[in-house]
Amino acid sequence: EERFAVAFAGGKFRMKKWGHQKIKQALKLKGVSDYCINKALKKIPDADYKSSMKDELKKKLSLLRKKGFSQFEIKSKAAQYLIGRGYEPEMVWNELRIDV
Repeated sequence: EERFAVAFAGGKFRMKKWGHQKIKQALKLKGVSDYCINKALKKIPDADYKSSMKDELKKKLSLLRKKGFSQFEIKSKAAQYLIGRGYEPEMVWNELRIDV
């Protein structure tokens, strides 16, 4: 179970750019224990996690700017997108305050 959780979390993070919350939810749906979920999430390096979130944010911001949304709409839509991808809301909003 632990090996599965680590492999699943690593794959979803690297391939689909999912955040901790979405990975945790998916593993719970598969019936994985909380202990294994926490162990799997700890295997994802913090630096890679933050870098991945910043990359996803930059892509989304550039896409939204091209569509001509207002500054408020850009922030709102980008935050909604990243939170939907499973990134922590506090982390997303802190990054948006710096970036935009």
